[in-house]
Amino acid sequence: MQRDETSDRETVLAVSGLRKSFPVARSWFGRHRKSLRAVDDVDLSIRRGETLGLVGESGSGKSTLARLCLKLIEPTAGQIRLFGEPIERLSPRAMRPLRRNLQMVFQDPFASLNPRLPIGRILAEPLRNFRIAQGADLARRVEALLARVGLPADVVNRRAHEFSGGQRQRIGIARALAPEPKLIVLDEPVSALDVSVQAQVLNLLSTLQDQAGYSYLFVSHDLAVVRHISHRVAVMYLGRIVEIGPVESIFSTPRHPYTEALLAAVPDPAGRQRGGTRRRGPRLRGEIPSPINPPSGCAFRTRCPLATQRCVEERPALLGSGDHAVACHLRQA
Repeated sequence: MQRDETSDRETVLAVSGLRKSFPVARSWFGRHRKSLRAVDDVDLSIRRGETLGLVGESGSGKSTLARLCLKLIEPTAGQIRLFGEPIERLSPRAMRPLRRNLQMVFQDPFASLNPRLPIGRILAEPLRNFRIAQGADLARRVEALLARVGLPADVVNRRAHEFSGGQRQRIGIARALAPEPKLIVLDEPVSALDVSVQAQVLNLLSTLQDQAGYSYLFVSHDLAVVRHISHRVAVMYLGRIVEIGPVESIFSTPRHPYTEALLAAVPDPAGRQRGGTRRRGPRLRGEIPSPINPPSGCAFRTRCPLATQRCVEERPALLGSGDHAVACHLRQA
C-alpha cells in the first residue's frame, strides 16, 4: 500500500479504510438482508495546493466517495482526517465551524443555484453563515468574489436564469470560494458545458489554485479533462481504488487493465497513438457488476482479459513503489 501521508503537514484531507454501505432489502422481521457497498476500503490523501482527479465509470462510487470526504453522508467504517484531526465521528454542530474549509461545486450549475434569489444574496449567504462579513464589507466581498471568477459587479441583482451555463458555473465557483476553504470538491463541474466553455472554467480553476493554494478533489469521467487539471489521478472501480499515481505516470504507463481499457476507449483525433485513432489496450466487456452482489476476489475479473484463478480467489491489495500504486496481481512490482 502507499506510504502513510496522514502525518504529512501538507496533507489537507486523508481517508483510510473508508466504507459506505446502503441497505437495500429487508427480511420479514425488519432486518437488512442485503446492502449496496458503494465505497469499499478506500485510502487516499489530498495535499495542499494539489488536484486529485477521481475517474471511473458511472456506478463506480465516485460521487459517494466525494460526499463522504465532505462528510455530507456518514461513513459505515473508516477514518476521515482534516489537517490530521479525525472528523468522521463529529456531530453536525461540531462540524459546523469546519464546514468553511470544505466546499463543493456541483455538476449542474442551474440546479445548484436558488432561482428565486439574486446572485448577490447567494454569494453573501456563506459570508453571513460563517460570520465573515456584514454591512458594507459584505457588499465589497461579494464584488471581489465576482471579480475573481471574471464576472462584473453589476450582475448582483440578476437571477440564475439570466446567465449562460458557463457564467452560472462561475457563480457556483464563487460561492464555494466565499468562506476561503482549504478543499473544494468538484463533482463533474464541466460535463454540462460546451467544450470551449469547459476550457475557460478549467483555466479559471487552475488560476485560482495558483493564486490561493486551494486543494481540489476533481470528480470526472472525462479523461482528457482530468489530465489537463490534475496532479495525481485515482482510478475507481466498483467502490475501490484500483490505481493511483501522478497524472503523467497514469496516462503514459498505466498498470491496471481497467485503466488501460479506459484510456483505450478515448478517441485520438490526431491519430498520434500507434493503434490508429485509439490507444492500444484491452476493450471493456460487458457492464460494471452490481455492488449489491460484487464478484469474489478482484472485482474487475469478470471483464478482464488477463484474469486468472488467483483473481477469482484473492482480492488484490493496492501496492506499489513510490507514488504509483496498483491493485492487480499481475501488474504489481
